[in-house]
Amino acid sequence: MFHLSESQRQDTVNALGQLLNQKVAAQQTLQEYQAQSNEFNEKLYLEILDVLDAIEPLITYMSDNAELNPKFIKRLPKSFSNIQQKLLSILERRNISAIESDASELDFNVTRVVGHEVHDELNEMTVVKIVRQGFCWDKKVLRPTEVIISKKP
Repeated sequence: MFHLSESQRQDTVNALGQLLNQKVAAQQTLQEYQAQSNEFNEKLYLEILDVLDAIEPLITYMSDNAELNPKFIKRLPKSFSNIQQKLLSILERRNISAIESDASELDFNVTRVVGHEVHDELNEMTVVKIVRQGFCWDKKVLRPTEVIISKKP
């Protein structure tokens, strides 16, 4: 049988007390993080619902009208642009931004070449078209910009 001295027993009790205090503090910190996460998510969900609210009238009108009014069709680019701006502002509030591309210099850290086009008048490796916009979160590339570049015949 193992016997503890009084000082060893007291040290063990003190250590257990400290561990219990640390456990309670960790649980409180976790609850605070969960509350912050829930608040963050709720804000995001409300912003996404706002975008859905902007899309819904377009869908309703198109499904209710077999023949689309030319005025409606003319307004579609503006409507989609407004929806795009709402989405970009949601991303911006979360430090997500579009990658600014310089067509004169390809930066392969933030750009992915997805195709080539033959062009006599352009230098090799000049960006001809951005196929898909890239985005960064702070300094981290979430998605590189996908481009088509020129090549000589």
